[in-house]
Amino acid sequence: MTREMRVAACRRSLALLLIHHGAKPPGEEARKAVARLQREMLAARRRLQPACEQATAAIAAKPARRAATDEDLARIREISGEVMLRCGFKEHELFSRRQDRALARARHEIMYRAANETSLSLPQIGRFFGRDHTTVLHGMRRHAERIGAEASL
Repeated sequence: MTREMRVAACRRSLALLLIHHGAKPPGEEARKAVARLQREMLAARRRLQPACEQATAAIAAKPARRAATDEDLARIREISGEVMLRCGFKEHELFSRRQDRALARARHEIMYRAANETSLSLPQIGRFFGRDHTTVLHGMRRHAERIGAEASL
């Protein structure tokens, strides 16, 4: 829909609204204009209805987001506990905004393992840490690089 079409639709809507709320049309010419505007609005609605139905069907066809299961949440907590115990961090440190190298590496390991050992999506893992899914993706990649480097030694 072009800008001109939107402006024209707004003008027609405004005219109908004014008449509906008591503005008296000054005669036969105004009544004809109102009738014409109403016909145009109805025709526009009929033209747009198939496109709206198609868009609604496309949205309905998309799979809904899968909610995190209790098992997945329990598993990510287990992974966090294992890494915290091994690395010597406390829970409040793990979820803080601190960016120490050792702390970031521990988070990266949890993100990597959570993505591989649960069916959680990256945004769901990110919400667990209070971070964005791109941060999770970065952490997973960094941990995978470290694993690859350590395996080659």
